[in-house]
Amino acid sequence: MSIRRYTPGKFFGRFAGAGFRFNAFNEKGVASHAKQTPAELLAQYRETTTRTSAPPGPKPTWLAEAVIHGEDMARPTGKHVDVSPEALVGAGEFSRSATLLLHGKQRTAGLRLRATDIDWTAGDGPEVSGPAISLIMAITGRKAALADLSGDGLETLVSRL
Repeated sequence: MSIRRYTPGKFFGRFAGAGFRFNAFNEKGVASHAKQTPAELLAQYRETTTRTSAPPGPKPTWLAEAVIHGEDMARPTGKHVDVSPEALVGAGEFSRSATLLLHGKQRTAGLRLRATDIDWTAGDGPEVSGPAISLIMAITGRKAALADLSGDGLETLVSRL
């Protein structure tokens, strides 16, 4: 299904069809695209630039999804996605406060996050520092980003993944 037609109703219908298990929901979505060529995937992605519907959630969700999933695709291929500092701050703030699905609030409770490449810090406690995108990826449960991070709070963050 094209993301262009992914309305809140269809989102919840498919989520219910996956037994309200987000990982199963995602696996079904990935499987639906697995046989597409890169050209087909790119064309479908480009369709979304003019979309007027979206899955449910506040607009900061859309920004965070673009930043996070862009990095999800870039890292394994060794590519770099340029993201503005403003978008990184927005995605970081949303991710660290999100409880539903992302669990960022639980993962970062009692920790101070400090980006080393942009002007962004958040929270109090033992510090976890590194590139903003790596902090965001770790906040959202991506273990691949941990190698980019350091600080007295890193062990705590790792234990929460």
